[in-house]
Order: sequence, then structure tokens, then C-alpha cells
Amino acid sequence: MTVSPDLPAQEKKRLKKRWFAYFGANTLALSILLHVVFGVAATYLIVEHFVPKHINFHATEPPSVHTDVEHKVQMAKRNNVESAPPDIKRIVSTEISPITLPDPPEVPVTDEANPSPMSGVDGVMGSSLAGSGDHGANGSPGGNPLFGAPDGSGLQGDFYDLKQTPDKQPTNLDESAYYALLKKYLAQGWDDSVLNQYYKSKVPLYADSIAISTRPSEEAPKAFNLQNEVQPGLWVVHYHGTVSAPAPGEYRFAGFGDNVLVVRVRGQLVFDGGWNPLSENNDLHEALPFAFPSYVPFANTGIGDAHLKVGPTFRLAADPVDMDVLIGDDGGVCSFFLLIQKMDGNYEKTDDGTLKLPFFQLSSKDAPDFSNNAEHPPFSTTPEPWQLVEP
Repeated sequence: MTVSPDLPAQEKKRLKKRWFAYFGANTLALSILLHVVFGVAATYLIVEHFVPKHINFHATEPPSVHTDVEHKVQMAKRNNVESAPPDIKRIVSTEISPITLPDPPEVPVTDEANPSPMSGVDGVMGSSLAGSGDHGANGSPGGNPLFGAPDGSGLQGDFYDLKQTPDKQPTNLDESAYYALLKKYLAQGWDDSVLNQYYKSKVPLYADSIAISTRPSEEAPKAFNLQNEVQPGLWVVHYHGTVSAPAPGEYRFAGFGDNVLVVRVRGQLVFDGGWNPLSENNDLHEALPFAFPSYVPFANTGIGDAHLKVGPTFRLAADPVDMDVLIGDDGGVCSFFLLIQKMDGNYEKTDDGTLKLPFFQLSSKDAPDFSNNAEHPPFSTTPEPWQLVEP
């Protein structure tokens, strides 16, 4: 503010006071304002340049459901691979390919006094035929349908362990006593009171055919769900029922059993085809040309006969008849094949002259299909089914 020189001294003095008051007071306000502006600016600079910024996790768009699922799948695959055994981790495939199972390992098992070889190519192999009315699908308590099924149809099979009594006390039975007992059983007309002195399966199985290629002896008690109660060897299974032939005529059984395979029809012994025959009647186990290749080396030592066997002929009418089949094993491995011949039938022959006979069976299912080079006799693929006569 400029003071005019023409004003009186008193007025000049008064104006100077007003000017001082105006600018003095406003200087204080201005100072306050400047401090406020400075504080705001300083605060902005500090916040903008010196205070760490916080990430707002909710500020971004959440991943899609598809992305989340893919992530979980990839993590699951990664966890599976990381936790898998080394051999599995090395398997990398982008195509679906058939699974090829490895050949069964060689099982060094032989009968103690009557060693029997393995069938096929140095291995224990079996027929895919199930000895039950429903082909053995889940067919037995122990999971092996070859010996029959609890809910199937066919000859009723009861398992006996001759090594222990019904209350599971040891009988100390050896091989010699085992065969002596079975001969006594046959001589007494297949009287089951002889076998009832020994441990018997509680649940029977029902078999409509017998086509079991070589396998460990423990498979029989396992089929009857007795694997925790019965040790392998020195056991028998008695199959029995009422049957009728496809047509009246003359018939004969053929087959092979390691170690025991005996057949009775209408109360008459008609076949004894075991590796160790129980009968001295040669007509009951006449040797056919075919010999089981894996059994030949043992047969040459004189401890058994590797040939397919055939029994004498017998005549049947159309009437139903009772039929019994006894199979058994003294230990090691076992196998059983039962075939049937109608004497006026027309059958092919092998190069050695052995007839290709059909398997005896009580259903019209297909002939057995032996896989994995399982050893078996020559046979006809055209079934000639018999009929089971229900009680």
C-alpha cells in the first residue's frame, strides 16, 4: 500500500496501522495456509513414493471354473506320478493299447514221491473252461471256478482233506496210506462214511465238466474257500449226481488225472484214468497213443503213465443213471481231463491215431478254450452234452 504525501501526519499514521494490521494478520493466515498445503504435499509424496503398496486380491478377475478344474487335474496327475513306483513313472502313453499279461513265473513244485511236471512252457497254466453251469463267473467261494460253482448246476462236489479229522486234528496220513484209503473207499462201493471220517467242505460246488490243466494242488482247497484251513495235497473231491446220455447206445470215458480220476456209472466202475491208477484192471485204464509231453520224462522213470487213458465200453438206455467222479491229488501239482466217446460216433484223429473226443459236459456251452499254451489232450470242439436230472 502507498501513502500519499499530501495526507496529514495523523491520517498517515492511522493508514500505516491499518496496513500493518491487514498484512500482518493475513500473513499469519497465509502462513497457516502454506503449512497446510505443504503438509498435504508432503503426505502425498510420502504415501506415493515411500509407503509399500498392498495387493488387493479381490481386485483381479477370479479364474474360470474350467481353468480351476484343469489345475486340479494336473496337480492330481503330478501327485500320482510323483508317488508312483519307479517302473510306473517310466510308462508314458498317449494311446489306448491292449494289456499283455506276462507269462506266469516258473513254479518249482513237484510231488514228493510222484513228481509231476508243469504243463505248457515250464509254467502252471489252466483251461479257461469253468467247471460250473454258469462258466464259473465268480463261480466259487474261493474264486477258482474250474472245480465248480456254489450256485451252478451239475454234479455236486464235496471236498475232503484226508490229512485231518472233522475237528481238524492231524491224521498223519502219508502217500501210501492215502492210496490205500482210496482203494478201500472204492472197494466198499464208494461209501462216503469212509470219507466222512475226515475234514469235509461245508459248502459243495457243482461242476458240469472237468477240464483242468496243470496247476498247483492248493487251487482245489482254495476253490472251496478252504485255503486257510487245508494244506495242499492228500485231498479228494467226490462229484455225484443223476444224468442221462444224449441218446441210447454204447459209450466209454477217456481222460487223464494227476493223480486220481475215477468214474462210476450206475454203480459200476467204468474208468480209472489217473497217473496212479487205483485199480489193477487194465481195461479201466487202457493207454491211448497220445502222451502228455511234459509228463513223458517222468513216465520214462517208471513212476507213472503219461498216456491219455480210455475205459471199457458200457451200454446206456434213455433212463437216467447215477454217476460218480472222484478226483484227487497227493501234492505238488494236479490236472484233470474227462472226455466221452459214443462208440458209433464219427470223430477226427490226430497224426498218432488218437481220437479227438468231446469233453464230458452237462450243458450245451462251447468246448473249452485252453489259453497260454496250457497242456491238454486232443479233443473235439463239437460238444455232445449230457443232461443233468434234477432230484
